[in-house]
Amino acid sequence: MEYGVTSVGRTSTFRDVLVRDGLYAALGFLNNRVDFRFTGVYRFDGAILRNVCLFDREAPGESGGQDAPVSQTYCGITGSGGDVLNVENGQVDPRFPWMQGSAVIAYCGVPVFEPRGDVIGTVCHFDLRPCRIPKAELPTIRTAAGLVWTYCLAADATIC
Repeated sequence: MEYGVTSVGRTSTFRDVLVRDGLYAALGFLNNRVDFRFTGVYRFDGAILRNVCLFDREAPGESGGQDAPVSQTYCGITGSGGDVLNVENGQVDPRFPWMQGSAVIAYCGVPVFEPRGDVIGTVCHFDLRPCRIPKAELPTIRTAAGLVWTYCLAADATIC
């Protein structure tokens, strides 16, 4: 099954898909709106970045991704910065020379905050090739990050 605007209805929102079909389908909904191959949710666990769920448009049905050291990820930069991070081509981006050898070349992520204001994870799109996110999609991924806390990562989460 393809997850996207056309398969779930034109008026569906990320929240609708999340509540009705779960996190994997909701990530597919987000992924269908952009050119990135991967869309995922990650949480910080000390020095390790843990994958919560991953949508890979080239391997539908596989919902797990790899964990990684926070210091070697764009998600780690997103978490420490506390705002959206957009990298169209990490191989040439002068802001993060230590990431130029990473397999992840393009990244757009937003932090997931818990109610006290602490960053506990990220919602992100990423790819192994240069990629650009339309500016019009930034509000959608920001909204998704807030809903991920409410429905998936909170101690009393009802789904995920």
